[in-house]
Amino acid sequence: KATERQVYSTKSGTFLRYTVHDRDALSLGQEISGPCLVDDHATTTHVPEGWRARLLDEGLLELVKA
Repeated sequence: KATERQVYSTKSGTFLRYTVHDRDALSLGQEISGPCLVDDHATTTHVPEGWRARLLDEGLLELVKA
């Protein structure tokens, strides 16, 4: 289940609302589009606007410019 979090943008000087995805809840091959965050037990990954993240078979999170 995705939640939301406010993230401060130094570029705009304001807080932006980001969708936050639980990495453990992502399915293999699932793609999500930025801007968003992906949380797991050890870190948070920022997926910028104009980028996509995809969970690979090896458990890696691949980020690709859209």
